[in-house]
Amino acid sequence: MPCELVNGNPICPPEVTPSPQMPGETDEYFEISVTSLVLALLLLIGWVIKTLFRRWARIRRRRGDTVPKETAMEMERRRQPPPPPQMGPFPRQAVSTVPPPRAGATLHPPRAAPCPAPRVAPTPPPARGGGRYHLRPAKSLKPGFSKLQRGHRLDRKLIQTFTEVSFLDCVTECMVTPRCKSVNYFKGANYCELNYENKMTAKTRYMDSAGWVYSEKEHWPKELAGACSNSTCEINETCKHKRYTEDKFFECVLSDCGIPDIKGIDLGSIKREDAIGIHRRIHASCADGYSQSGSGRLNCQSNGEWKYDIVCTGEYANLICEEVNH
Repeated sequence: MPCELVNGNPICPPEVTPSPQMPGETDEYFEISVTSLVLALLLLIGWVIKTLFRRWARIRRRRGDTVPKETAMEMERRRQPPPPPQMGPFPRQAVSTVPPPRAGATLHPPRAAPCPAPRVAPTPPPARGGGRYHLRPAKSLKPGFSKLQRGHRLDRKLIQTFTEVSFLDCVTECMVTPRCKSVNYFKGANYCELNYENKMTAKTRYMDSAGWVYSEKEHWPKELAGACSNSTCEINETCKHKRYTEDKFFECVLSDCGIPDIKGIDLGSIKREDAIGIHRRIHASCADGYSQSGSGRLNCQSNGEWKYDIVCTGEYANLICEEVNH
């Protein structure tokens, strides 16, 4: 542009020097602007679709929760309790057809109906104590329970053992077994042990044992044995109650093989689980001064006899225990 005179001073516009431009620069800026615009447009479209979807879901949920008026009234009617039954008109009283009494006639009171015989309630059977044998009076059991030795037992003097029995059943088994003198009972497992000794005759075998209960036969009444209280069973037998019989109420069956009485053997090696009952066994050894051959195992047979093959020979014994198989 040409210069102009202003108040006698020439004023010329500044010269604009064009900056150098790289080839293709304008096109690159244009491409970046278009890409940003497309991304912004896609984000806007996504937000609009998301908003519309949420509104549509909210409207659908509201429509689903809305119950028609007729349905709501029917549901309310069902919730209400049913009305009380309507009492109909009372029936008319029947008119008596009996003619009135004549004048001067003697009136007799009507005969009362005979009173029914009073009902007699059946006498309930006495409660059983644990009981697979007989009835047990509660009062007579107090002395036995008061003398229980808790936390003690008699060791290695077993006749027989029983599982899944109550304590009173354990005592009853001892009462019907003539050889039994005491019992050990473990309540945690309902486990019963019958002993052929007591703490007075086997003091060294009476020991502390947590969870066990020790009781002696003489502390319990004989009535606990029921019909077996008057039995005549032998020392190696036990009394069993018989049901539905007319001649006898009990029978005697073999219970054990007795305490082995064999010269030359020592019963001091008996194990904890050994017992002298039928189909049980014990472990024995030869006494001091004897030499042993054969196993020291004695088995009680069903006929009440011991079966063993132990042979004890010694300087002080002329008797040799020969093999016996009964």
